[in-house]
Amino acid sequence: MATIREISDRAGVSIATVSKVLNNKSGVKQETADRILQIADQLNYRPNLNARSLKLGDARTIGIITEEVLAATKNTAFMYMEEGIRCNAVSPGGVVTDIPLVMPPSDEFGFSRTSKLLDFSGELAMPEDLADAILFLASDQSRYVNGEELKCDGGWTCF
Repeated sequence: MATIREISDRAGVSIATVSKVLNNKSGVKQETADRILQIADQLNYRPNLNARSLKLGDARTIGIITEEVLAATKNTAFMYMEEGIRCNAVSPGGVVTDIPLVMPPSDEFGFSRTSKLLDFSGELAMPEDLADAILFLASDQSRYVNGEELKCDGGWTCF
């Protein structure tokens, strides 16, 4: 995918000038603007909506990390897709967090049942283990992924 840097290099102008033209801002000679638009068209330039939303502080990607809200994820994806907002769910398996530190102690029966489950479960993930999957969903590479669940559970759902 072409970037504004590639366009600026080919046009022999600054990135700021390319940005002005692509965002229909004034202050660029018409001849220069036409050349930039022609190069952008030749390179099949498409704006990176995620980069733009981060720059403008107007995020259009919603991340939900729980399997129970998959129906809400699909509904939200459908409702906002015409506005360019995508909504996908990440369903993690066991993730090491500080939640046990703030939870009240579990009763003996509950602990014994949970312990048996953990004996058969895969390795617990660290939050950073999920980061690449989440960043993928927030990236332009997943622009055609909407209303989907991405299981990042290390195989927990296999048993």
